[in-house]
Amino acid sequence: MTSQKLARGAGAVGGWCVDGAGALIILETERLVLREATADDAAFVLDLLNSPGFLENIGDRGVRTLDEARAYIDERVLGSYRDHGFGMWLTE
Repeated sequence: MTSQKLARGAGAVGGWCVDGAGALIILETERLVLREATADDAAFVLDLLNSPGFLENIGDRGVRTLDEARAYIDERVLGSYRDHGFGMWLTE
């Protein structure tokens, strides 16, 4: 994580910590950070959704561009956070 990483409790939003990119940190230890996805993760999501293992074992989501990846994050990933209170978390 970058030098913008917040100390536990700093930058708290409703009891949650937010990193320098505005992603909600779900869990943080010395070696692991679980955080919510943001539009800044579009390149990673694009690669993930088009990786051979994802396509073979999970399925083709039809995401082929960065704009489509951003839309996928907004509609599917952030939508899951809004609708269910959890979703795909990213690790660092």
